[in-house]
Amino acid sequence: MNAIRKISKNLKMITLASFLLISAIALGIGAFATRSIGGESVVTTRTETFIIKEAPPEARIEVHPKSPGTKYVWVPGYWYRKNDKWEWAAGSWQRPTDPKKSWIPAYWQQKDEGWFLVEGHWKEKVESIVKVAPPAPRAEVRSVSPGPEYVWVMGHWYRINDTWTWTSGYWELPAQPKAVWVTGHWMQKGPPLEQDGGWYWVEGYWKAQ
Repeated sequence: MNAIRKISKNLKMITLASFLLISAIALGIGAFATRSIGGESVVTTRTETFIIKEAPPEARIEVHPKSPGTKYVWVPGYWYRKNDKWEWAAGSWQRPTDPKKSWIPAYWQQKDEGWFLVEGHWKEKVESIVKVAPPAPRAEVRSVSPGPEYVWVMGHWYRINDTWTWTSGYWELPAQPKAVWVTGHWMQKGPPLEQDGGWYWVEGYWKAQ
């Protein structure tokens, strides 16, 4: 009996996914992807054609639990739209399938018609030179620390699709007891007018004392 119920549930999910895909094609909205957000299956778009008129809220300040290991990276949370409401997809520690790749966070980008979500994704680690100087860091309002052992990791600007996007700061447990966080920063490499001149990002890291 349990097996029959499980098969019936799977058939309903397949039918729902098929209906959404057909609806997307019929409406010209774009391709849909079903994935788990906060333990719930949520349908999101993979294209830039799903436009929201309302600007997304400010990103939440997240508390990072202790990393499962040195090879894990933090994938920040982000806002997504569901049933005409803003829902928060919490961040999590993820292990890259390829150590040569880094995580590009999801973000909302504005167009004349409104806002669209650019999905987070893994990208090859390359030293990217930016010709435009980064904006001054934002003055962030820190939430209350979850405990005396937590350390505040400052937010920073990153450059993607010729647009400066801010990733918020957060509280994180040190990788090792009494470790110190060395803040990431933008460093200038020669005059921007030179062929290899501009600014490049230096990642922050934990330094053992």
